[in-house]
Amino acid sequence: MKHQLSIIIPILNEAETIKHLLEYLLQNSSKENIAEIIVVDGGSTDGSQELISIFVSSSAVERSQVGLDSTPPDIH
Repeated sequence: MKHQLSIIIPILNEAETIKHLLEYLLQNSSKENIAEIIVVDGGSTDGSQELISIFVSSSAVERSQVGLDSTPPDIH
């Protein structure tokens, strides 16, 4: 049985770098190695969420599942 990775990437205002990171992960890993990539956004205001949504809808993601959780943290 092959083991697969779930990669969790916490971000905050990473519009400049997140697309490059996702492309790197998908290009340098086989689809058999990555089960999913989960991007957890902590409330970005720089368009990070929009960039990830565009990336997810592109054909570049066919090899692996990429998801975005943009629920802001509940800090008291």
